[in-house]
Amino acid sequence: MLPSLCSGVNARRVILPLFMAFALAACQAPQQSGSGNVPGIEQLASSAYYLQQAATSSAKDKATWQLLAVQALLKEKNLPQAEQTLTAVQEPLSDVQRHEMLLLRAELDVAKNNMPAASKYLAELNVAMLTPLQKMRYYQTRIAVDDAKGNIIESVRDHIALSEYLTSPEQKQANLDQTWQVLSQAPASELAQAVISPQETILLGWLDLARVYQENRYNLPQLKAGIADWKARFPKHPAALTLPTQLNQYLTLPASTMDAIGLLLPVSGQNQALGDAIRQGFMAGMLDDSSRNPNTRVQVYDTASKPLPAIIQQAQQEGVRTLVGPLLKNRVDELLKMQLPADMSVLALNQPENPPANNSICYYALSPEDEAADAAQHIWDQGQRTPLVLVPGNPFGQRVANAFRRQWQQLSGSEPTVQYFGDTVALRQSINQSLRSQGKADILRQVLGVSLSADANRGAIDAIYLVTTPDELSLLKPFIDASLLSGQQRPALYTSSRSNQAGNGPDFRLEMDGVQFSDIPMLTIPNSPAAQRVSQIWSNPDYSLSRLYAMGMDAWTLASHFNELRQVSGYQVAGQTGLLSASENCTVHRQLNWLRYQNGGLLPVSMSVDPNAAANAPTGELPVNAPLDSTTPPAATTVADPLAQ
Repeated sequence: MLPSLCSGVNARRVILPLFMAFALAACQAPQQSGSGNVPGIEQLASSAYYLQQAATSSAKDKATWQLLAVQALLKEKNLPQAEQTLTAVQEPLSDVQRHEMLLLRAELDVAKNNMPAASKYLAELNVAMLTPLQKMRYYQTRIAVDDAKGNIIESVRDHIALSEYLTSPEQKQANLDQTWQVLSQAPASELAQAVISPQETILLGWLDLARVYQENRYNLPQLKAGIADWKARFPKHPAALTLPTQLNQYLTLPASTMDAIGLLLPVSGQNQALGDAIRQGFMAGMLDDSSRNPNTRVQVYDTASKPLPAIIQQAQQEGVRTLVGPLLKNRVDELLKMQLPADMSVLALNQPENPPANNSICYYALSPEDEAADAAQHIWDQGQRTPLVLVPGNPFGQRVANAFRRQWQQLSGSEPTVQYFGDTVALRQSINQSLRSQGKADILRQVLGVSLSADANRGAIDAIYLVTTPDELSLLKPFIDASLLSGQQRPALYTSSRSNQAGNGPDFRLEMDGVQFSDIPMLTIPNSPAAQRVSQIWSNPDYSLSRLYAMGMDAWTLASHFNELRQVSGYQVAGQTGLLSASENCTVHRQLNWLRYQNGGLLPVSMSVDPNAAANAPTGELPVNAPLDSTTPPAATTVADPLAQ
């Protein structure tokens, strides 16, 4: 007998085609899953049960049990055994079985991040022959492929098609929310250029709603009015009948008050340069904001010359209800121990190791840990599965490695390989000694104790994430290349913004050919107005100061939308420091842009955000000195990099 989900069916008496149509469709129920994946299988027996049945069944019934086992194995995320079982299914197959097999192959390839193969199997399916629940899985798989390829309009089309096969209110709301997530994060220029048929009225409505949102999302009263007007123009649209959750949250949200703002920054002492850069960026962000209250008053409080409790008391007496800062981590820790006024909101410009939830505080930092987590996501999205993380052998490197490890475990369920290295002097000595004693063949193992080849615990390294200075990267990359065995493919190389400095010249860019690196949009978008402004402020700009200036600009945007940041799920800001969003405890996370060195220039790889209003993300080669254009690389200043603290 089958388990309770099919309790009325005697497995040994069911005619194969009827059983196949019933067991592979009617015994499934949709489940909620991640972005782009609404329906799936809520209940199946275990794969062990189905495999046992397959082993004891006649040849006639074996394929049916094997296909059910593959479904269960996919649900259990046992991809190797799912592939092995699917490969073992033998002809002859009925039409029902053959369509199920194609659908399972597509689902398996999506799980393996092999989207071209998944597309091939989806194209072979005759959708008209699928059951309603198989169609649900079919469109779920198409959406996963669309999203992986960045096909925004096709993803929305497939979400619309999927909605016909959803039955419960929870499924329908989830599909609306996921459709909106795709649209709300899409570049406005791409949506404006979409070619659609006049008969696609639901798609037209979605695109118009996205336009209303993107034009008004930083002006809450206008956004509320725009949504009301849209609902009047599309009264029968599914989103008009039930708004996406995020938009519904906007309608009940009070506007953030910004009459008086206090900037808590070190504007004297050894950290004065850091505070000044953020202050100038904050004022620039305010002046660039055409929707701001023209009467907003900004007061700067020097955290280097006055105790924090006295500053808070003074700010309260002067009518300040929004604080931005402090910047230094020890000051943020001190702030968290204080009893803040009930009507005061704080955007802290740093964060403790485990930020506590607080209804009055959000945390925004240029965190190297955040950058490492973003790198893990980027490397995973590029299809790499066995990364090596090379970081400095100090507390900074340990924090970065732990952040990468946590994100990688969430994505893959496995541990990345992590190795630590010493400072530049020690690294150079180790390399030279290894070259003299061992030659090139085993240099990586000799210097760092790790090999790029497969071992008993993992496959061959296919990606290396290096958190290095330019000097360290110049040392490590050549000996990584030298460590490759004959015919061995070089792992994809990725590095953090720590290696991207203003003094990197043409020789460095040529030497780094093929390496990808991440950095903030202000330093990766060609002809960025903000970067051009920075080049006018500092004659010899340092990228550390540039990043802090960009941080100040984004601090204005985040502080002026504090309520949205805290209360609207999925709220995002296309900022100068990245695509910004907040976790449950209101810790702001950044998604960075990625570029690749190629032939002495820079090519965009993954441009998550362009903060400039109507500008498109670049599709061609970037100027080699972009965005801080100069005929010769500017000399770096001696300002400490806050990312390294």
